[in-house]
Amino acid sequence: MKKRNLLVLLAVVSMVAGCNNNNGGNSSTTSSSPVASSTTSSSSSKDSSTSSSQTSVSSSISSSSSSSSSSSSSSSTTPEVKVVASIDMETYPNKIEYIKGDAFEIDGATLLVTYSDGTTEIIPVTLDMVTVPDMDTVKATVAVKVAYEGKETSFNISIESGVVKVDCPISFKVGDKEVGNGFTMYTDALSEVTAVLPEGVQIAETKYTKDEGATDLGTKIPTEPGTYAFNVLTVENENYKATRAFVWFYIKAATTQIAPTIKYSIENGATVVANEGWDIQVSFYDGDTLLTDVEADIYYTENEVRMEGKPTKAGTYAINVHIVENEKYKKPDDWHEWFRWFNLELPSEKSEAEVTFGFENGTTFTYDGGDLPAELSVTVSEGADYEWWFSDEKENNLGHTLPTTPGGYSLVVKVNENDLYKAKIVWCNFKVTSSQTAEKLKAEVTFGFTRGEEIVYDGVTAPEKLTVTVSEGANWDWWFVDESEANLGKTIPTTSGNYTMCVNIVENDTYAAAYTWMPFILKVETGTTPVEKVEPSTTFAFEAGAEFTYDGVNIPEGLTFTAPEGSDYIWYYEDASEKNLGQTLPTTSGRYTLVVHYNENDRYTEKHTWCPFVLTVTQASESISLKKALPR
Repeated sequence: MKKRNLLVLLAVVSMVAGCNNNNGGNSSTTSSSPVASSTTSSSSSKDSSTSSSQTSVSSSISSSSSSSSSSSSSSSTTPEVKVVASIDMETYPNKIEYIKGDAFEIDGATLLVTYSDGTTEIIPVTLDMVTVPDMDTVKATVAVKVAYEGKETSFNISIESGVVKVDCPISFKVGDKEVGNGFTMYTDALSEVTAVLPEGVQIAETKYTKDEGATDLGTKIPTEPGTYAFNVLTVENENYKATRAFVWFYIKAATTQIAPTIKYSIENGATVVANEGWDIQVSFYDGDTLLTDVEADIYYTENEVRMEGKPTKAGTYAINVHIVENEKYKKPDDWHEWFRWFNLELPSEKSEAEVTFGFENGTTFTYDGGDLPAELSVTVSEGADYEWWFSDEKENNLGHTLPTTPGGYSLVVKVNENDLYKAKIVWCNFKVTSSQTAEKLKAEVTFGFTRGEEIVYDGVTAPEKLTVTVSEGANWDWWFVDESEANLGKTIPTTSGNYTMCVNIVENDTYAAAYTWMPFILKVETGTTPVEKVEPSTTFAFEAGAEFTYDGVNIPEGLTFTAPEGSDYIWYYEDASEKNLGQTLPTTSGRYTLVVHYNENDRYTEKHTWCPFVLTVTQASESISLKKALPR
């Protein structure tokens, strides 16, 4: 037993020595092991008879040791194979939203790989790891599978149709009537409400609500009187978004319709004279109660043929009344109540058609072409036969085309004689400017006296203060007026009193039109010496600068003057350039002067006096576009 233990010990020592030698082979310096050498020597001297056995054992142990050493050396140089425990998406592809038909792209996608030993690694995802979906199928969410080393994960993409989706157009049918979203229907009894949808659109949800949505009735169809809503939600598809819509409807309790009594202002067979403004009145009653909410179609017929407007010629006609039936009213059962026939006679004397312009005489319109200004319109009495055109300041007929050249123009209306109206021609003047026209300046007017200042006059020499200056280049005129605002011309009054110096600025290329005045008190210290002949005094019925409206026919009221009895005079109109226009009132808007010139006679001295005024054409009360109201 002791001998065996010794052999084992020797073998172990030998093995250790081999290991040391192997280790030493890895070192740059070689050394022998004193322990191994000593043990071997001792072992040899112990028992030579067992040497062979010992050698065998030692060799065996050494071989085992060598094998172990070799195995150890092999393990330290071969990498260990890692096992994948799980995979997850670390980053998604750069592109996850696709249009139908696009090519699938994996760029930018990476995986987080976790191994069984707990270590992790991020690797790129390649196309061979992916199960590529059908890119021609539109779907909001598509799961894309990724596989690696037997493990799987996924990420989502979307495939749209490529069409911009809009809200689904939804209307509703309530009984036999189709209405739009949010509309309110009134009905005595409710048929089932249905939604009208585009082809291919499906309904996700329908329900009825009451009391503005506070009460949800589900799919139960209401039958009781009250206010309800039918609500619809559609399913999103390739063309439309999911859309909600509703229709209000009000179930009314059943009512009894009334057949109103129709009352006419004439009886059957009456004779009606077609004076201007004639008409037949129609009203509706329930017993003695006047009904004001009856809707009816009222029109005239001749030989049972419907007419547009009222008749204008002598003959036999009928006025017809058709009540529009609704839940409250119905037509009278007796159809004889639906009309009255009558004989129309023309007045023995024809009247003048009323022509009303939609703008004031002298109105300025800014016009650069295109649609006519809305106010540039005219209305003429119903039944009148008329024509119209534009004319320039030279009275050239310009037809229906409004010029864009700045200047003065007229809208001319010619009424032709017919069975109702006399012939006449009227016009209204206006100005056209361009939007590019520069704004004109305001002329400066400076009086030589202050407002209300007392000025002394000796009856011979004009007072120094009684002067006025106006901006250079202005076109202007001046005159005195008394307390009655009568134009006294440029002659200083010879009677003490309150007077006013008036200045009128006429528009020109530089200055805008203007009118101003300054009152003063005149004190005459010496009276005038009576002479055989006296200066005529003119009383104008209007104040200087007054504005008048002119219809082209009738001289405006107030555009008059009074001359002294026994005076010899002539009168005429002047324009701003002081051109004598004769006694015909101008037809172009602007500033004018009524001039009175006295010739000397045995009672009065020669005198020239005047009073300026502004002429404007007043427009119609009813503004009707020329393009619609005037014939072409």
